[in-house]
Amino acid sequence: MYNQKTLIIMHRDQLRSQWKNSLYKMNGLTDKEVHEIETSEELEAIANGHDPNYDIYLMTHATFRAGLKRVRDLDKMANIPRVLGIGLKIIDEAHLEFRDTLLMDAIFNINRNLYLTATDGRSSKDENTIFRHVFSNTKFYKPSSLLTADRPRKWVEYNAVEINTYTPPKIVRFKVEGYRGKMSAVSYGKWVIQYDKRQTHFKCIVDILKTIYEADSMSKVIIFMPLIDLCTDCVYFLIKHLNYDESFQYDLNIQTINSKNSKSENEANKHADVIVTTIGSCGTGTDIPGITTIINCSPMISRINCQQVFGRIRYCGKLCYYYDIYDSSVKMDRLWWKSRLKTFKQLATKVNYLQWEPDETDSK
Repeated sequence: MYNQKTLIIMHRDQLRSQWKNSLYKMNGLTDKEVHEIETSEELEAIANGHDPNYDIYLMTHATFRAGLKRVRDLDKMANIPRVLGIGLKIIDEAHLEFRDTLLMDAIFNINRNLYLTATDGRSSKDENTIFRHVFSNTKFYKPSSLLTADRPRKWVEYNAVEINTYTPPKIVRFKVEGYRGKMSAVSYGKWVIQYDKRQTHFKCIVDILKTIYEADSMSKVIIFMPLIDLCTDCVYFLIKHLNYDESFQYDLNIQTINSKNSKSENEANKHADVIVTTIGSCGTGTDIPGITTIINCSPMISRINCQQVFGRIRYCGKLCYYYDIYDSSVKMDRLWWKSRLKTFKQLATKVNYLQWEPDETDSK
């Protein structure tokens, strides 16, 4: 529309590949028009006057930071859009890498700027105040009603699942919640889920999966764990207690997506029936089509994070489900759950409150 050369910035390499494929398939572009800026050396060469002469350039925030560190001159960095002839800058997932975005906007004085995001805000209240101020004069565009006319406003049912790991109070106070009750997903994963010899979370997930697949054999489930190591442990446990269970009729393909896998492995694992991952490894911007159910074991309190994780479930023509597992023996986990419940009540079609308990044989 503008007939302008364009610079598109995203927060991870995987998204850069997705952008490239979309430009090829949807816009009919080729390698002659699209170029990926992958190294700080190339950014330095451009800052010094080298023009690769393409129509669209793709770059990550990490490459921008590396280039800035290498060039060490803001005036030279400001040459980059002038040398490339950039008339439009697009920042994908604009609610992330906010510091870089501010710095990039200050250095790259580009006339037209487009910011893409599904959640216009920041998790931190202080940062969110700055975010609102920065974008106070920005024009906001919502998706056209033509794109959403054939789908309901809500299509995900929320299930709050209470469990009890009986984590010792001393562990909760000094290890999980720490100083002034500042619990994190890492401390929770290490001292509640990993520390639990009964493997309460894993057993609860097994029962939920049985319920899911008995109701709908075409389900596709993503499980969020707070630690990468727990993803591997969870997969091993699920395979052992589901695929080797004669009473369960389905042989599920259960895989992980995280930074320990290669890019090709993560890409292939997107097609699994059950995907065990972390919010960081498979959260914002990661496109996994066909998800019908999310089982979340990673504690969070931010409204923005809740919207992002809940939004992983796209409309697929049927009712979908979100299972939120929280531990009643960890006070902070209960408080975080009550806080995020306000957000989920607004997003879900219905809210159910469930209490899970192990079988008598497990208890013995």
